[in-house]
Parts: sequence; structure tokens; C-alpha cells
Amino acid sequence: MNIQTNIKLDESLRSILESYRLELKPKSPGWYGTKCIVEKFGHINLSELNTSHLSQHRKYRLEKGFSAQTFHHDITHLKNAIKIYCEDTGQDFNERPFKIRMPKINNEIIRRLTDEEWSALSSASLTPSKFANKKWSNIWYAIVLAKTTGMRMSEIVNARVKDFHPGSKVLVIRKTKNGEDRPVPLSPLAVEACENLAVRSKTDTLLGKSYSSFRQTWRRVRARASKECPSLKDFRFHDLRHECLSNLADQNWTIPSLKMVSGHRDTRSLMRYIHVDVSSTVDKLKTVNQNGAIKNINKLGDTKCLL
Repeated sequence: MNIQTNIKLDESLRSILESYRLELKPKSPGWYGTKCIVEKFGHINLSELNTSHLSQHRKYRLEKGFSAQTFHHDITHLKNAIKIYCEDTGQDFNERPFKIRMPKINNEIIRRLTDEEWSALSSASLTPSKFANKKWSNIWYAIVLAKTTGMRMSEIVNARVKDFHPGSKVLVIRKTKNGEDRPVPLSPLAVEACENLAVRSKTDTLLGKSYSSFRQTWRRVRARASKECPSLKDFRFHDLRHECLSNLADQNWTIPSLKMVSGHRDTRSLMRYIHVDVSSTVDKLKTVNQNGAIKNINKLGDTKCLL
């Protein structure tokens, strides 16, 4: 009996990744990351992929100034693309090429936005210039949204006008990073920002611009603001998310409430974003009854037992 073996069990990485990229949002970070892999290794077949290829990609990404987190995302997308291909073709997934040394992620932010920095961002966003004209005056509303809601840049860019509900003060984010829709509660300032964006928008999204276009505008605004306040030179848009969650933690929000705002499932991931103001903690300690504490210690008897 002749068995037909016309099913192609090996495929080029270009073909595998191009199919996978069709499921990604165009010009999203994952879309760009997989594009970079296609350009470098698209010509090789899946069976030829080995650790040296991924080690070369790691070296390339880090030398170009990309963060360790970006490389981790690249590997995650590549692994997912290959897993899907293997499931569709009935092949076993080979983990061996991915057993490489992964760079340590060190993106914990302990800085807080100062009043001076916030003023500089405001001035750079609202003052007329060749890039902050009427066409892009909504950059300020996007910054306000990030600081008051903790939304990611991609979430703000993809937020749709029809998902803004001013009556209930909620903006629904579709297909977030963890793949689920998330209702974002809005403060009065955030509601005002969304209303202004909705009126100005000529598309179905609040901003009406692509991710890459918005990112470029943000960098220009930051460069302008850093002339007034040099400490903003390395300030990331994502740092506004840290600032938002830290502000809410300073106001004694509970962990479940903070998770609802941030969209985190894991408490450990959430805690990486929270950096409570030390001075506010010191002020709270002043309310402790110091005399009562001393009396309780004295009841223990000889203070030598405390040594």
C-alpha cells in the first residue's frame, strides 16, 4: 500500500512567522519583534534552528540598545509561532533551540514623577510647535490618561470611541496584554481627556493614530521637555503606569482594587509597579502611639532581654 507523504513537515521560519503575524495587531511591539527575526533568520528551515541562531539574535538586540525584556518578548513570540505550527502539522515541539542564556530583566523603576517633571511634560505637550499642533494636541490627553488610569501605550492607542462610556465613567480595553477585555475606571480628569479625544477623533479609535506614530510623537515631546527638565531624558511613557499605581497605593488602595486598574493577574507582577513614597510612610508612622509602644516594651521586664 502506498502512503502519500505530501504533507510538508518542515517549513521556513519566514513562512511560520508570517502566518503567526497575521494574528498580531499591525505595528504592535510583537509585530515588530517577529519582523526582526524574519529578516535575520527567515531563510532557514525549522529543522535547522539551533541555539546559535537565537544567541546571535540576543547579541544583535542588546547591541542595538533594546532591553532584555524586548528580547524575552521576541523569544516568546517565536516559541508560540512554532508551537502553533507543530500543533497544526502534528509534530512534536522541540525545546532544544530555546535552551539559551536569557539576559536578566532589570526594569524595576524606583523613581517617582516630580512636580517639576510633570510641569515640563505639560508645557512640552501644550505649547504650539511644529509637531505639537492641532493635529497632535491630543498627546497631552494621552499622557493624562496614562498617569490617571495606568493604561499601557498600546492600550491607549487601540482604545475605541464606542468603548468609552462617560455615564458609567468606564473605558473598556479590548484584547489586553493577557488576552482579556478590561474595564478601566476613569477619574473625572480621565473622563474629560476621553471626551476631548472622542470629539477630535476622525476614526474609530480615540487617538486616531498608529502605535509607531504615537511613539514617535511621545519621543519628541519628551526631548522637548528634557530641555526644561534634564531628568526626563530617560523617562519612558510606561513610567506613567508605574506612577499611577504608586499614587493609588499611597492612597491606601487595596491589592484587589489595584489589580482591577492595572489588569495584573499576579500580585508579584503588580508589586513591581508600586513604589510607595517613603516620606508618606514616615508621616503615617508619626501617628503611632510611641508612648504606648514604650510601655509595652517595659512590661517585658529587663531591657537586656531585648538584646
